[in-house]
Amino acid sequence: MVVGMFGYVASSGNTGLLRYAVELATSISAGLGESLRAARLTGAAEAIRQESGMLITQQEAHHSEEHPAPARATVPSGRT
Repeated sequence: MVVGMFGYVASSGNTGLLRYAVELATSISAGLGESLRAARLTGAAEAIRQESGMLITQQEAHHSEEHPAPARATVPSGRT
């Protein structure tokens, strides 16, 4: 089901929706204790934002650092 959702979002061509979906998945993964997955999803969301030239609001910046920070801290160096 989740794979199908991401497939649909990616095929929609809506980059903002894709970034939002990936960031939401990051928060959920972090909340479930899936640190490595959360860290990887954070990187994917950041790459989408950079490639598309999306600006980040102050609130988004806080959110994007708040949830993955604990996950990043638990990922061993070189395991991303």
